[in-house]
Amino acid sequence: MAACARWSMMRCALLLAALVAFAEAGQISHSGRELLQGGFPYCKCDTDTMFNPNRLDLPFPSLVTGPAPGSYINFQITTVPVPIPPIPTPCSQANVGKVEFEVAATARACVRFAYVGPPGAQSKYMVVYENVAGGITKLKVTNLFYSQADIMANGNMIPLLLNLKDGCSISDVFPGFIQYAVFNSAHDCCPIGIILPCNCDSTPGSNSFKVVTQAISQTIRGQYVELRIYSDPAITCNAALGMNKLELDVKTAAAATTYRQSIRNAYINGRKTDAVYWEPLRRSMKFTNLAVPCSVGAAGWILSFDVINGASLSAICGGDACTYAAFDTTGVEGTCPVASFKAVAV
Repeated sequence: MAACARWSMMRCALLLAALVAFAEAGQISHSGRELLQGGFPYCKCDTDTMFNPNRLDLPFPSLVTGPAPGSYINFQITTVPVPIPPIPTPCSQANVGKVEFEVAATARACVRFAYVGPPGAQSKYMVVYENVAGGITKLKVTNLFYSQADIMANGNMIPLLLNLKDGCSISDVFPGFIQYAVFNSAHDCCPIGIILPCNCDSTPGSNSFKVVTQAISQTIRGQYVELRIYSDPAITCNAALGMNKLELDVKTAAAATTYRQSIRNAYINGRKTDAVYWEPLRRSMKFTNLAVPCSVGAAGWILSFDVINGASLSAICGGDACTYAAFDTTGVEGTCPVASFKAVAV
């Protein structure tokens, strides 16, 4: 239970950091609460995460078997620790009545229904799709009703399993970092969050590596960035693997296309690396073949690079914080704890 609590608190911190990035991208109003029509989930609702604990998680493994034949994307409705307001707010006691995702257009051919509920008491729900202006597709699971007490009474996890049609993969549904919103039954409360969609263990602490901003300075062509990659001594490090890939969420496929020529002269611990890749469909940018050993300890290694063509790290990441995943492998398996670092000068 203690480990669960630590995980939840760290996940909460990550989601709050992600919301900062959303706000800087102009998706949240100046109040920081009302999501405007221009940003996910493309409706007006209260996105407050300060007092609303309802969230979604994608634990490892991300694909599981379900109550009926086939593979299922293993989402869990959960709650995270939040402050108790002096006076209850309209959303601090919100139930869970609907979950929405932003998905690829190909999701329509891959996900038709979901099973939701505690193991042994799951009900089948047909999913609903909605087209949003700009070619965006939303997937919805509606007509739910779980109070916060219901969620806690079931081990703080209510499975929400999206059935994945044979021949489809998670990337056919979620081509990049997963954006979700958890609505109450009145649909006026909708805390939003981000999850990394791959078959790796993204739980904070699943490996020991973390990334912080060492320095960001302005140059004639843009910026010079230094990130410090280190191994947290409080977490056991897998010496056989170390850390091999750093993947950043760039928020949109357009950003991944616009800025794909903007990273140059990447060095890891003084060694030049050209293994920098952009994936517009997954809305991500990644540094691979880093080969950071456990022996770096808390001192860490420096990953440095130039941001050119007038771009900036905050523009690439869509705000003042970059959401990242630290992979121990070069693929999509293994461990990949998700966290964030500052995208502006510290």
